[in-house]
Amino acid sequence: MTELLSATIELTSRLVAIPSVTGDHHGQAAVQDTCLNYLSRHDLEVTTSREGRPWSLVRTPKEPALLFVCHTDTVPVGEVNDWTRNPHSGVADGDVIHGRGSVDMKGGLAAAVTTLADAAARDLGVALLMTADEEIGGVGAAEVASSLSLGFTPQLVVVPEATDNVYSRGHRGAAWFDVTAHGRSAHGSTPAAGINAITLLSEKVISRLGTAPLSEDEYLGSDTINLGMISGGQAPNIVPDHAELTLDCRTVNGGGALRAWLDALGPEFSVRQRFDLPALNTETVPGVMEQFPASGPATYFTDAAVIQELVGGAPTIIWGPGHPDQMHTVDEVMHVDSLAQALRNFRTVAQALG
Repeated sequence: MTELLSATIELTSRLVAIPSVTGDHHGQAAVQDTCLNYLSRHDLEVTTSREGRPWSLVRTPKEPALLFVCHTDTVPVGEVNDWTRNPHSGVADGDVIHGRGSVDMKGGLAAAVTTLADAAARDLGVALLMTADEEIGGVGAAEVASSLSLGFTPQLVVVPEATDNVYSRGHRGAAWFDVTAHGRSAHGSTPAAGINAITLLSEKVISRLGTAPLSEDEYLGSDTINLGMISGGQAPNIVPDHAELTLDCRTVNGGGALRAWLDALGPEFSVRQRFDLPALNTETVPGVMEQFPASGPATYFTDAAVIQELVGGAPTIIWGPGHPDQMHTVDEVMHVDSLAQALRNFRTVAQALG
């Protein structure tokens, strides 16, 4: 176990040192290739694509009972000067590993890679799917799901996002809507001669968000709506004829009811839906999971929901090292003891299932 942890720490550091922000397909391919190079000493079956968004599937010859799904992109680092260290240093300093992606989710990826290598050495059935561009709505995983056939149905799918090693059976989906108000411009000194698009948004949309239809689920909770962006107007002395807002809706049963509500706002409005990503709600998990602590739903979205058809509806959980409050933060760090716990967890499940 000590040797496996050392390898996982070293691999995490190497992966953090590779910039792989969403949209940087070269960087994400480099992350995947680094993992594949680590695994190359083992007799594994590898399928990759480097056209467009890169993906890689690697599996043991024995039919995999456990599948890890890991994205290889990160959010941007923001202002580098805000960081105490180089965000791509990957320095393992005592009890922590520093850098962007150490928690979300290169530490989890490294733990999955070394678990797969360990499983191959023990003749256990484990597989790993690496995806791209998860941070903008799971688009890379969705592309893989529409074009790839696994050739096996796992008994359990693990997405090792940061849960501090307490597993979650799901998360809400996400639907984003751009709502545009169409008014009529006029001189600012005669506002009655125009129709103010910003006022339309304020009076007919923003003030009514509390009346929008929200679905509920016993495990996932309730839909939520966040007014995340708003824009409009050209100058203080012009009645704005155009204004737009964007709603980030986290949904338990899809965004259909919310879309219908927005479409009924009236002819002054147009609605564009950016995406409608499904929720993940795994009702039952293999018995081996009874020994591990469980939590409520994850607050964030993952690749898990968009790969459900690909994995044949196999039980899917969110379960990985790192504390969620480190995700997307300045001075992001992965605690080594959390990484070690994830390895112990993953090895136990691989042994039980594989």
